[in-house]
Parts: sequence; C-alpha cells; structure tokens
Amino acid sequence: MTEFGEKKDSSSSSKTLHKLFIKQLKDVAAEIEPLTRDVTSDTALWNGAQWATGNTPSEPDLVAVSWWSFLVMMAGLLEAQDTPLSLKQTTFMRRQLFGSMGSLTDVSFDARRLGPRAYEINSRLAQKRETLYVTFENLLLAGSDEEPINKRWS
Repeated sequence: MTEFGEKKDSSSSSKTLHKLFIKQLKDVAAEIEPLTRDVTSDTALWNGAQWATGNTPSEPDLVAVSWWSFLVMMAGLLEAQDTPLSLKQTTFMRRQLFGSMGSLTDVSFDARRLGPRAYEINSRLAQKRETLYVTFENLLLAGSDEEPINKRWS
C-alpha cells in the first residue's frame, strides 16, 4: 500500500494493459479524426495511395473535434505518467468514457449529416469503445484477485 492507501502495482501485466489502454484511446481518436477536418472541393486528402482533390465538402463535426481533442490529450497524459492510476483518475475516466449522457459511450454520428458513412463509423466506434471498456476494467483489476473481465464472459 502507498501512503495514500492505494494498492501498489508494478506488475508487467499492469504496464502492458496501461500501454494497451493508451493505444486503444488513440485508436478511438483516429476513428473520429476524419470528422474533424474542414474539407473543401480543392482540399487534398490522402486516399491510401495518393493525394486526391475533388472531395465532398464538409465542415468539422464539433462533437468529433471535442472528443478527438479529449482522447488525444488523455492518451498523451497517460503516456507521460510513470505511476499507477489513482482512484481520482479512474473515477474521472470511468465517468467521462463510460458514463451515461455526455460520455464517450453516448457519442454517435448523425446519418442525416454524414449519410451511410455514419453507420460505418458508429459501428466501428461501438466496437472500439467495448474493447476500450474491457481493457479499462482489466487495468483496474490488474494485481487484484479477481478474474479479468474477458475471462468472466467466456
């Protein structure tokens, strides 16, 4: 125990889960990043093979901009941290990422604005959020006597 009553956890599994959680935060951010762009018909975008213009104009989605910024910032802060997560940090992350209204769990993009692309983004986002949640819960359990979440569900 630390002087603050928190459990010390220096196990390699905890560090591995910490790195995985950061990677998954970045993956979620990367999923919504295209929605943060201000695109005009003459904006050059990389299509996987070359820079292409003639794109459909679109304005940045403000929800995407907000969440992209938050996720990138959170990943950066966690990446720079050398100590285990505190109770205050995990409480904050649980509320912001996996809470109810206003949390990352509540984010979805409107098909009226984005067309069929919204369904694809929302589907991938839901999968990534679920994976992020399982990693988060397992990160909290690292070093405890409880079984990891993914083993409880099998």
